[in-house]
Amino acid sequence: MWTTSLFRKGLACQLFFTRAFATTTTPQPLSSFVLDKNIFNETLYSQIRTFWFADLPPDFTAANAASLKRWWGLDATKAEKQQVDTFCRDEFMHALQAIGPENLQLPPFESHKAEIESASTIASPLLAQIEAANRHSTQQAADTLLSLVLLLDQVTRNSFRTQATLPFIYNHYDRLAHALVRSSVKLNPSPLAYPAYMKRPAIQSWLYMPLIHSEDLSSHELWYSMTAEMEAEIPADDTGAHAYLERSRKAEDSHVDAIRKFGRYPHRNACLGRESTPEEKEWLKTGDTFGVSQGKDEL
Repeated sequence: MWTTSLFRKGLACQLFFTRAFATTTTPQPLSSFVLDKNIFNETLYSQIRTFWFADLPPDFTAANAASLKRWWGLDATKAEKQQVDTFCRDEFMHALQAIGPENLQLPPFESHKAEIESASTIASPLLAQIEAANRHSTQQAADTLLSLVLLLDQVTRNSFRTQATLPFIYNHYDRLAHALVRSSVKLNPSPLAYPAYMKRPAIQSWLYMPLIHSEDLSSHELWYSMTAEMEAEIPADDTGAHAYLERSRKAEDSHVDAIRKFGRYPHRNACLGRESTPEEKEWLKTGDTFGVSQGKDEL
């Protein structure tokens, strides 16, 4: 298990990730991959949601200071940030490894258009969990989807923070998360439209987060469209919820600005081995890197 003392040693941290994701078995293609139900079950999903929303009261619609500290590290000390990261690794790394690149082989990336067209195939092992939950209730499907999106899109970002491990997110887990959201839109009923959560942006916004992290402009356009639908469902007198949604919109405006300028996120170039253009290099001097360190890894 990951310990606090080990976490504080950068070299040991890197060795941990190298060993954790070393390929000792042949990754299975989507066509033959079987999700381990001893891991991916309601126990895991409930644990993820409980951890992520631990600082909030029942029936919350917006975030409070404690949850913003947990989610975004706002006003958090380095030790507090490390505590969240360590918990994610200790409690959820086994699940990430089970569907990681050493066990699940995704088809080669061809284009954003191809990713969208094949979303149901890419997400198929996880989508089956949503479909099964949907046969019980839309809420169960929404909860299952929420848990999987948090695991793929957020727990990964707390677990893989070095330049050597960030590609696990961008090349693998983000593809799964994006495909899962895109394919869930097509379900009937769609867990992305669960009425109770449409009124609670501090929950619903997480379901849309993989669209923000995509380098595909149409995904960002879909984010704006779906967010507008959510905004229409929030009671006018819930000022906290509307304020939280506006905060989310400003964050997305900052993200999509980079996509419209460059067609990609320049802050990912270094870890992905992409050559930055002169314009991107200039932009990186002052542009938002969204919490991703561009220099020496901070562990």
